[in-house]
Amino acid sequence: MGRLRSQHGTDVTYSIEGRIFVPPKPDPSRNPLKVFRRSEEGRKNSPLYGLLFPGYELNIPPVEGTANGVIVVDTSMHQLGLLQHPIRFTVKEGYITSIEGGYQAQMLEDYLYRFGDDNARCMPVEASIGLNPQARVTGVLREDKMILGSMHVALGRNACPACRMT
Repeated sequence: MGRLRSQHGTDVTYSIEGRIFVPPKPDPSRNPLKVFRRSEEGRKNSPLYGLLFPGYELNIPPVEGTANGVIVVDTSMHQLGLLQHPIRFTVKEGYITSIEGGYQAQMLEDYLYRFGDDNARCMPVEASIGLNPQARVTGVLREDKMILGSMHVALGRNACPACRMT
């Protein structure tokens, strides 16, 4: 059983049973600094490009449906950028039952209502620790989530193929 707590009010437990594994080594021909189209990773018709930064976070994906407690996000979020006020999520059996906070919490609610699907309120589907001592708070999650000693969680659908037990 994993437990995540913070001075900002996060206190959530979840199962990590069977989720700690050694990932496969990257293909020797892989270029970690190669820019790629997001559509190459399955995002149909995406006009965006991406760059995967190598080795700057450690991820243990929780077992779906096992999280219970409160998660407080206080730095940044996709779609919202730098947060002006913390956003508090109440989670029961891996599903967000309430979202509280300032105007950005309402923006997130609106976004999930407009663009979300049945998986949009699943949380956490990723729990990662940042390992990059050079990363700084920028409002861009690509860097913020890798700050040494930070913790980030994700909502939505778990994208880890090794974790899907269906």
